[in-house]
Amino acid sequence: MPPGELTDLLERERQAPNLASLTEVALVPRAPHDFDTGPCLRFPQQGQFHPHKYLNGRAKANEAKGGRIFTQTHSIAQWTKYGYSQSWQSLPNSTLQFQE
Repeated sequence: MPPGELTDLLERERQAPNLASLTEVALVPRAPHDFDTGPCLRFPQQGQFHPHKYLNGRAKANEAKGGRIFTQTHSIAQWTKYGYSQSWQSLPNSTLQFQE
């Protein structure tokens, strides 16, 4: 976008949450990262999501209920004339790993 046009668009976007009583949304010159993001919107008290911690919790809850997790596999799902079918096949040399 040309300079200034992004700021105009973000200012219009900043006004939309006011309709939902989110009145503290602010247009700021950049996000708090190590690189320049340019202008962006800041939503105070917004929730944070850590994907690895979430998946680790889901895995522990699954195993606590007797579920099992299979690594180095690939799920193949397809619709057939008989309905939905799903199968798995081993993937040698898989590098998928989850760590805390």
